[in-house]
Amino acid sequence: MQVTETNQEGLTRAFRVVIPAVEIEPKIDDRLAQLGRTLRLPGFRPGKVPKGLIRKRHGDEVTREVVGTAIEDAVTQTLNERGLRRASTPEIEFLPREAGGDLEFNLSVEVLPEIEPCDPATLTLERLVVSDTDREVGAAIARLADSRGSLVSIDEDRPAAEGDLVEVDVAATRNGADVPRLSGTGEALRLGDRGVPGFDDQVIGMTAGTAKAFTLTLPDDFHATDLAGAEIAFEVTVKRLCRREPAAVDDALARAIGADTLADLRTQLTVGFGREFGRAARQLIKRALLDQLAARHNFPVPSGMRDAEFQGIWDAIEQGRAKGTLSPADAARDPEELKAEYRAIAERRIRLGLLLAEIGRRNNLAVSEAELDRALMTQAQQYSGEQRDRLLALRGQPEVLEQLRAPLFEEKVVDFILELAHVTERMVTADELRAMLDRDDDGDDALGATSPAAGDASAVDRVAGMNGQSARGREQ
Repeated sequence: MQVTETNQEGLTRAFRVVIPAVEIEPKIDDRLAQLGRTLRLPGFRPGKVPKGLIRKRHGDEVTREVVGTAIEDAVTQTLNERGLRRASTPEIEFLPREAGGDLEFNLSVEVLPEIEPCDPATLTLERLVVSDTDREVGAAIARLADSRGSLVSIDEDRPAAEGDLVEVDVAATRNGADVPRLSGTGEALRLGDRGVPGFDDQVIGMTAGTAKAFTLTLPDDFHATDLAGAEIAFEVTVKRLCRREPAAVDDALARAIGADTLADLRTQLTVGFGREFGRAARQLIKRALLDQLAARHNFPVPSGMRDAEFQGIWDAIEQGRAKGTLSPADAARDPEELKAEYRAIAERRIRLGLLLAEIGRRNNLAVSEAELDRALMTQAQQYSGEQRDRLLALRGQPEVLEQLRAPLFEEKVVDFILELAHVTERMVTADELRAMLDRDDDGDDALGATSPAAGDASAVDRVAGMNGQSARGREQ
């Protein structure tokens, strides 16, 4: 085989490849002979079909098969000998070939960049630890006690005001028909909660023992979609102003919640808050890690991968624009300016995905079949009955397992880096942690403007699967 490099521009490499006929024709003959040993044709015994007839009937098919395999082998050998790894499906342009002549073709492929990851030990990160979990547990128990408490009348002769708890009877109708979801007897209503827009405003100012009729038009985005935009007639009677007397905080309260004892309830809540705070702290330290990695690496990314990532982002933008769910900030911006920003986001996602994949490759990190199975089982546990059975039935399907493999691989690489990085702990309150998480989410859009975490998984998945891609021929 003769290979001549014809172009090198960025990450795109082009070659002229010549496979001599002496390497092709014997393989065609061998394949035809192999076929002839099992071929059955009327009038001929098995293995006795003339070679000429076999070639006439199956020559073209066998030639395509042998040539296809030869091209695959030639592409793999060409890249391997030069230490190149493909980042895209190779493009093949066949050159004219006479029967029995050498096979010549032009090969064009975008390759992965050379990546030199920074030393994880030079990264400095901060892991947040909540210091007041006990306070959060106590507040949660107090809320549970309040929700299980009883209503006690307030002996005040005054109109209901915002923030008051009132006991009301509500009758709601739509075109004369009852609307049970918006009706109720002896309902406890905290004025200002705004369950139905405009409803509380009508009740504020009423006194105990009075009734009022009014009509409201529900908003188009009302949570009960079948009532969105509907005109509802209400009749409301305020029975009394009241307050809620919390239930006693004891084992009886715990049993009402589903725990055995109050101590058991505290333990369950402590574990639950620990998981919540752990997930939040993990999100924040991972975000900080990815930001540092992005700042330290600026290698070129394959344009095909970047463009595919950007197209996925932009398709989501266009769908959001069509549905009216695009953020006001993005909707008001110049489309070309918005495209430039999201192209940069796509490039960052791909760069970080490639970087994580390279760190994983160098350190022999991989997701085992057992880990994949556990991840699938964890997902299945979130469902029950038929849904759970359908999910478990997917265990043997490679495409399903690959969808699970990418995020698991990403998390494994992140864990590996964090083990080597300089990580300190800082104590914060639960409210401080939540505030930081809110700011983190506010600074990011659904597509990962400042965090490529969601996009990284798909990028890593593409990199991991690249060696299995096949050349795509393009006939001249």
